[in-house]
Amino acid sequence: MPVNPLGQQLRANRDNVWKAAQTLVEEGKQPSVNNVRQWLGGGSNSSISRYLQEWHASSQEERSVRLATPLHLQQSLDALFQQMEKDKDAAISSAEAAVNARIAALEQEKSDALAALATAREEQAKQQQALQAGAEREAALGEELAQQQKLLTESQRQLALVRQQVGQWQREAEDNRAQVNHLFHQQQHFQERWQAEASKRQEAFEESRWQWQNAQKKLEDALRDSQEDNRNLSGMVQSLQQQASALPALKAEADDKAQALEQALAEIATLNSELTRKSAAPELAEALGQQQQQLDTLLGEVAFLTEQVRKRQQLKSELEALKTSLGGA
Repeated sequence: MPVNPLGQQLRANRDNVWKAAQTLVEEGKQPSVNNVRQWLGGGSNSSISRYLQEWHASSQEERSVRLATPLHLQQSLDALFQQMEKDKDAAISSAEAAVNARIAALEQEKSDALAALATAREEQAKQQQALQAGAEREAALGEELAQQQKLLTESQRQLALVRQQVGQWQREAEDNRAQVNHLFHQQQHFQERWQAEASKRQEAFEESRWQWQNAQKKLEDALRDSQEDNRNLSGMVQSLQQQASALPALKAEADDKAQALEQALAEIATLNSELTRKSAAPELAEALGQQQQQLDTLLGEVAFLTEQVRKRQQLKSELEALKTSLGGA
């Protein structure tokens, strides 16, 4: 299997494919796609085929010049070419690494950008909602503004009417101002008269208050006297109640005295008849005198008891009347 002198895989580019074809020709082999690919150690068939077609299409003179080059110089050129290829491959690898790193960074940036885009879309949706709500509010404000405009127009119309009315009121005020001044002077006159009458009423009020105070004092005195009379009356009532309780005993005593009086009168009548019959007897006259004294004493006691009974009856009647009046009060 033909391989390149370096014994490693080479890239299937134009120079390597041309070199492989030239080497195969020098070795007396057919520069086919498979042979070139084996010599390179790999590579894409399509790329190798394209570069082989270019190699076949190149001028014979160019290949002759390359074949006429001395071997050591050709080797030096090949070594330089291989070093350049290595440097190019290293640069390409570095570039690929940089490109891959850049691609990874771009992928990360893309992911971040997608996340930011999603956030932005959410924010845009929110802003859209806010704009819609703002539009609705704007529409509502427009309607309210229209209403306010109507109200303003109506207010202006009413203001014009009010101004017209105010003008009329001002004219009426001018007309009434003279009347007010006249009424003010009348009021001052009435106020002077009222103050004079108020002074008189104050004096009358002071006199009435003095009289009322005196009447109140008299009433208070009468109330105290009435209270005192009530206390005395309460004592009298108690006394009358006590006397009324003793009235039956006095009446019984008076009845006894009346009965004794009747007996004494009977005895006196008897003595008078005997005295008429025996007027000359001194003993009988003395006895008659004694009987007369006893009769006078008894008559005095009977008169006293009768008076006491009458007074007690009167007090009892007054007590009943007092109870009735107190009960009614």
